[in-house]
Amino acid sequence: MINITINGSKVSSKSQSIWDLITLDKKLIPSQVVIEYNENILNRDLWKSIILKEGDKLEILSFVGGGKI
Repeated sequence: MINITINGSKVSSKSQSIWDLITLDKKLIPSQVVIEYNENILNRDLWKSIILKEGDKLEILSFVGGGKI
């Protein structure tokens, strides 16, 4: 278990990679979110290769539709 911060809240996670965190833990659809990792926007291609470590900070931003056209 590691301690990380997601959207300003401290959480413990068993996930190894950002991909695992998004898809397995959070059950999010990767194409519908953007990840900021330690203050850097990440390309989706990197999510599987970046291994989470103690103290990492993530912001998970979801796309939401709505409004008038």
